[in-house]
Amino acid sequence: MKMMKNVFMTLMVLLLLSCNCLTTYAINSGFDLEPVSNERELQIQNNINICVFEQEVSGNTIECFDVNDDGMIALGTNKSSQKFISIYNSQGVFQYGYQFDCSGSFGIEWDANDIIIYFVRSDIACSVNPVGEIQEILDIKNTSNNNSYWNNNVFSTTRTVGNVKYRIQNDFGILNIFSTSYSQLVIQDSNGQMKTIYDVNSQQLFKLVFEVVCILLFIPILLFSLRKHGVRQGTVL
Repeated sequence: MKMMKNVFMTLMVLLLLSCNCLTTYAINSGFDLEPVSNERELQIQNNINICVFEQEVSGNTIECFDVNDDGMIALGTNKSSQKFISIYNSQGVFQYGYQFDCSGSFGIEWDANDIIIYFVRSDIACSVNPVGEIQEILDIKNTSNNNSYWNNNVFSTTRTVGNVKYRIQNDFGILNIFSTSYSQLVIQDSNGQMKTIYDVNSQQLFKLVFEVVCILLFIPILLFSLRKHGVRQGTVL
């Protein structure tokens, strides 16, 4: 009897130890995550200043997007250090959005009805519910699998849900090579019909042409300045 009691106690201790070793998170992510300290979590919450908006924000370039199984679209757009995540239904009608502060790049992913915001520079995953409340903040581990997930999933330019394909793109012709973000979100249904949900191509094309022209004008000025400096130094460039 005593021996059985000892065995039972040993099994209970082993069970408790195994439970303590298992870490479960509210976030359902493709990343391998780990907890952050309470101090850092509070600092992150204060720094990002996240809030919900109800009027569609347009004119900003697309940085990332995701689509859930119900066809709900989360579109991440960029305006300097201000970032926006706009939520559209399966018909492309705006529902609500989030605004937050972020000085670097970010990615997004659906988790049921919540949105996970991935901050690239700080390697942080932040889960936010539809009313803008932060549910959990976790660290993204620096692993090869996580690096692959960044490139092949979070920042993928295409998504497929059922027979519907979603794609972010530019329509700048040869100037596409100069663009670091995207200007259109296009949906292709099961019949091959195309529908543009978000389009700031014309605004961004004007800005892109202006930037390229400025660069092309600056290059001769720079070369002339270098040549003039070389002549003064007794060197012909």
